[in-house]
Amino acid sequence: MPCFFEEASLFNDVGTSTIWNAECHSHGVLRITKITSVDRIVLRLEGRLVGPWVRELEKNVSHNEVLPLEIDVWDLTYADLAGERVLSRLHQKGACFKGRAPYPEYLFKQLRIPLVSRPTPSSDDEL
Repeated sequence: MPCFFEEASLFNDVGTSTIWNAECHSHGVLRITKITSVDRIVLRLEGRLVGPWVRELEKNVSHNEVLPLEIDVWDLTYADLAGERVLSRLHQKGACFKGRAPYPEYLFKQLRIPLVSRPTPSSDDEL
């Protein structure tokens, strides 16, 4: 199934896009929300990082060579071996991971990747 892109502007200098791909019969669903601001890119992962969604995540980060990358994994519910590998590669490239839910805490402990708490949202900042 194709990806559906939803683009919107949060403020003048901030862009957000949501990729929602509904191939849920064999791989489950992964929602990737990309928030771009002047000083960083934040990717929010919701669901299962498996199969074709691993490549989808890689496509979303391949264009980011300048801004720091934060990945919010609070709502990540599962990652297969390929998903674990891409998370490790992103960590090696300098990505920061946020979110302290039970599954991400377990996964990132196994991967030996530091995981920090997600900050409380404010009116000035989406995350």
